[in-house]
This record gives sequence, C-alpha cells and structure tokens, in this order.
Amino acid sequence: VDECPECPKGSSCSMGATQPVPCGPGTEQPATGKDKCVGCAEGKFANGSGTVACQPCVQCVEGTYEAVECNPVLGAICSTCTNLDCGEGQHRQGSCSGTNNGYTCTACLPHEYCPGA
Repeated sequence: VDECPECPKGSSCSMGATQPVPCGPGTEQPATGKDKCVGCAEGKFANGSGTVACQPCVQCVEGTYEAVECNPVLGAICSTCTNLDCGEGQHRQGSCSGTNNGYTCTACLPHEYCPGA
C-alpha cells in the first residue's frame, strides 16, 4: 500500500499535486498538510521561500531611521541619520526617528551660544 507523505511545513500542497510548493516571499506555513500558505502578519516578514514562520521586523535604534518601512517581503531597513553632528557655529534642527531623516544643520544667529551639536 502506497502512502502519500504529508505536505511539509513551509510549503503548500494542492489536491492532486505531486510535489509540495515552497511558500513564496511574504508568506509562511507553520503547519504540515496545508493546501496554501498565508501572508505574514503586520510587523513580520519572510524574504525567502519555504518559510515556516515569518520573522519580526527590526526596530531601528537611536541615530538611525526606517529607510524602508516594515513590509512582508523585505522587513524594515534601517539607515544612519545624516547630519548627526553639525559643524562649529551651527545647531541641529528636526528629528531622526521612525521614517524621518529630517536633521538639518542651521547657522547660529549672532550672539547665540552654538557649539555645534
């Protein structure tokens, strides 16, 4: 008696399929024996194929911003903020967090104390 193997995790097996199909990027299948893969939940991603469990997107640390917002295929990509250090006679304005790389260096007004920070 021939027994059909159960469809493996990270794959889908439609009725009558001869081979499992690996889950595509942005999808997962944590269980065996399933006929379709499911999309990654918000805040998670899978950038390869055959994913059993989507991974959480990284949180950008101080001094970086989210250059690519978290999405199911790429995750989040953090980049270093520009203008972290302003030159002498300038001060920093704006912010750098989330998806904002908004630091700008602005010249100090006459008679302002402005060490360049």
